[in-house]
Amino acid sequence: MTLKELQLNLLKHKLDAYYIPRNTCFLEQDLLDEENLLLQLTGFSGSAGKMIITPKKAYLFVDGRYDIQAKLEVNSEEVDVLSQCEFVDFIVELEHKNPKLKIGFNPWTSSLKELPLYKGKDRSAIYVEKVFIAPKVTKKPEVFEHLIEFSGCSREEKISLIVEEINQTPYDAFLTCLADDVSWLLNLRSDYLPTSPIFRGYALVKKEGDVIVFSDDLEAGKFSGFEVLPLTKIETQLKKMKRTKIGICEESTPYAFKKLFEKNKIETFISHNFISEEKAQKNEIEIQNVIKAHIKDGVAVTKFLFWFEKEGLGKTELDIVKKLYEFRSQQENFFSDSFDTIAGFGENGAIVHYHPTEKTNKQITEDNFLLLDSGAQFLNGTTDVTRTLVVGNVSDEMKHDFTLVLKSHIALATAKFPAKINGHAIDVLARQFLWQEGKDYKHGTGHGVGFFLNVHEGPQSISSVARYAPMLENVVVSIEPGYYLEGKYGIRHENLYQVVRDEQTSMLKFFPLTQIPIDLKGIDNKMLSTQEGEWLKDYHQKVYNKLAPYLTDEEKDWLKHYCHL
Repeated sequence: MTLKELQLNLLKHKLDAYYIPRNTCFLEQDLLDEENLLLQLTGFSGSAGKMIITPKKAYLFVDGRYDIQAKLEVNSEEVDVLSQCEFVDFIVELEHKNPKLKIGFNPWTSSLKELPLYKGKDRSAIYVEKVFIAPKVTKKPEVFEHLIEFSGCSREEKISLIVEEINQTPYDAFLTCLADDVSWLLNLRSDYLPTSPIFRGYALVKKEGDVIVFSDDLEAGKFSGFEVLPLTKIETQLKKMKRTKIGICEESTPYAFKKLFEKNKIETFISHNFISEEKAQKNEIEIQNVIKAHIKDGVAVTKFLFWFEKEGLGKTELDIVKKLYEFRSQQENFFSDSFDTIAGFGENGAIVHYHPTEKTNKQITEDNFLLLDSGAQFLNGTTDVTRTLVVGNVSDEMKHDFTLVLKSHIALATAKFPAKINGHAIDVLARQFLWQEGKDYKHGTGHGVGFFLNVHEGPQSISSVARYAPMLENVVVSIEPGYYLEGKYGIRHENLYQVVRDEQTSMLKFFPLTQIPIDLKGIDNKMLSTQEGEWLKDYHQKVYNKLAPYLTDEEKDWLKHYCHL
């Protein structure tokens, strides 16, 4: 269905607007293009956004990462691009113009928490469940076991852990609709998505220990320890659970469950997510594995950097993407990229989540930055790293900004902070140097990272947006401050870190997992304090020591020179 066809349907069904989030019924970030309704209707390819469509105009709401990108990708005659923070005010304005406003929506692609926020107590809009256009799922994935040598814990042990949590509540069962939670709980993965090896399904965990998995991607009996039912059997199963008590998470449960719960007189309890919290804190085997994965990743990216310094000039952004994949795919336990590689040269680097296409592909020339954000899915861990590479000679202003962002990174990377503090409370440590010069970046400073799962994993995050997600030991997070000068260049320095206990103070701190050198050619050394300089030298010495055994003599000599050791 095209945008114009959808708008004609609004008139036909007497609706004033239609709401479309960038979701499937699993309310997840990673989608196939064929499932991405925002992409199909507008051409916007970003990983987050939502739309309000009226009979005459469509409105796309995006966060700061996509301000530039969205305006480049959509047809401005058909679609207005607005800030995500304007969304509720926009709905209120529509209500003022039309107190009997009727908005259609798909109840499977909006969460229980999401819709009431838009409706409000004193608001007049009427929300009508109407599926005009639904994400299409055509691929049949291969589902496979994630071996215990990687996961460190059997599905039986994980289920027992969650059942123990449930039995400390009044619930008869706990429902999770997050595919990565279900994948972790059951030690299952699949090849459905090109960069996220999640298995798609819902899981109902009962207090007696029984687990029912609702999925169309798995045949019953293939794996032991749980029952499998198709998604169409959800209502049938809930009928069998009349007048029971179920714990749910509002932000990850589709709104469609509201009617099913009410119809079957099921009492629901808004719960914190036991599974997400357990998943975020990696066990000892997972930590050991992810350290090994980052060494393999460091070897691959360092070999790429060695190649790039010799042969990168004159190549294109797409050449860079292909070559980096080539080096990574040669490493042991490699499965896929962990997201589509961001390779933005010059002005393309200022587009925060830019991905090169045949249409936008730039050649690598001299005297600018190449922003390279990439990662890998290994069977033994997930990686994510950004390096800003200097090509030729860059200006003093560019070096200043490069160093400013590096200072921001080091400030947070060397911080100590109380256990269970929210990531929001430490975000300012990274932004302070930029703020002092009137600069900032419109994205989070860090996100949680899964273990051979989603590269963006909740609940932990480091962001200027307040949310309850305490920092805990053995959580893996990114630190990635940046600076973007529209039309000129972008800078971002990103490593992944394990949250660990500081023995001297009993506070928490960050232990670096990423083992990849930083391009020292971009640094204005006069801007670095003694402590910052020592951090950088120590980091590079550790990178060299970790990677040298896997490099050729020529590569080792180059790395030593690259790191100024």
